[in-house]
Amino acid sequence: MVKAEDDMYLLPRNLQETHRLDFQHYLLRQLFKGLIVAPIDSSPLSILDVGCGTGRWPQEVAVHYPSTQVIGLDLDQSLQQRLPGIGHNYTFMQGNILNGLPFPDKSFDYVHQRLLVAGLPARQWPLVIRELVRVTRVSGWVELVEAGNAFIQIGPLTQQFLSWWIALSRTRGIDATIVERLGPLLQQAGIKQVKTLTFDLPIGAQGQGEQRRLGDLLARDMLAGFPNLKGPCHQVLNVPEREFDHVMQGLAQEWERFHSRYRFYVTYGQR
Repeated sequence: MVKAEDDMYLLPRNLQETHRLDFQHYLLRQLFKGLIVAPIDSSPLSILDVGCGTGRWPQEVAVHYPSTQVIGLDLDQSLQQRLPGIGHNYTFMQGNILNGLPFPDKSFDYVHQRLLVAGLPARQWPLVIRELVRVTRVSGWVELVEAGNAFIQIGPLTQQFLSWWIALSRTRGIDATIVERLGPLLQQAGIKQVKTLTFDLPIGAQGQGEQRRLGDLLARDMLAGFPNLKGPCHQVLNVPEREFDHVMQGLAQEWERFHSRYRFYVTYGQR
């Protein structure tokens, strides 16, 4: 069972959130044209996924690399859903990276961490990066996939929601702008060949072809996740529930009117 003081995650841990995270996984897999962006070795011996959530990403990696031992680590097992036919090369472990990773130095050929900025206090990121690097073998790769506060071409409703999100985050010591500085943090921890890629996606069914499909997926993801912050916004920030509902109801139309976009970050490097 996760202790409240260990869990900084602002969103619920339930079946609805499990479905949303899996939906988000499909979006990112399509956006990145695969599961891994870093140019890792074609036959890694071991892979670690920190903050694995539902376990969808590491299990799909385990299927793709059947001879590779893949470990998914997370605070809580409640979101885990084992895929049909998954082999013995995937293992879930419960743990909190803020307490240190439960692995010896240089244990993995590739270490992956995705979308944890909303669950890690900003002051802890240097520690987190050092732990990820510590368990990576020499010549192995570390990859961080994140999404911060980078909304582009937004209207007043999105700006209002973003201000609530930033205020809520601050109450827990979270600063999503850290995603823009992950490259230097990796370099300070001894990682070489550091590269940061950004992916700007339309929010909603804008444009044509794949961009339109991905934008529609992104809007659905946001509209499934954002309403879960209604309670915290009301309880912590004293936001009237009617005002929150008004903002939620107008977001989709506003994104299309302003041609809004959202940015994902992928930062990777080699030890």
